[in-house]
Amino acid sequence: MRTNIISDFRTATTEFVELLHSLSEKQLNSPTSGNDWTAGQIGDHILKSYNVMTILHGPIKPTSRDPYEKLPPIIEMFADDTIKMEAPAEVVPESGYIHKEKLIKGLQERIAEQNEVLENEDLRVLCTAFKLPGSEDYFTRLEWLGFNLVHTQRHIRQLKRTIETIKNPNQ
Repeated sequence: MRTNIISDFRTATTEFVELLHSLSEKQLNSPTSGNDWTAGQIGDHILKSYNVMTILHGPIKPTSRDPYEKLPPIIEMFADDTIKMEAPAEVVPESGYIHKEKLIKGLQERIAEQNEVLENEDLRVLCTAFKLPGSEDYFTRLEWLGFNLVHTQRHIRQLKRTIETIKNPNQ
């Protein structure tokens, strides 16, 4: 995975946006059973979670540790869909109507910003502006972008289940 973060991030973000794009605005905002988020809310959650440029471009410092070191337990945790996670308040999606065009445009802009970092910045440095909630350590740029990758992959799986429910409500 270490060498594939750049290509995997591009693949995952493209798939995520395409899944949202495949829905009508009504489908994007269609409720599902229980307390599950709508497809639009999943998109809004990811959009908010992509608001990391102040972290990636904020204060940094060199590190001698492996810039990938903190990712394996995150990858493992986010791959386990049986674990129910609570979103931090900053990334809880809006409860109201989600406008498809605005959502997709916002996602595309934030994805482009992160791709710019992947292509042009030193991914080995520590970002010292913010620690992930529950973490005692600062992440490198590589770890932040890897986190966004596995977070997106997790929500792609959720979005696919949501779309299946929307398109086949009686199953």
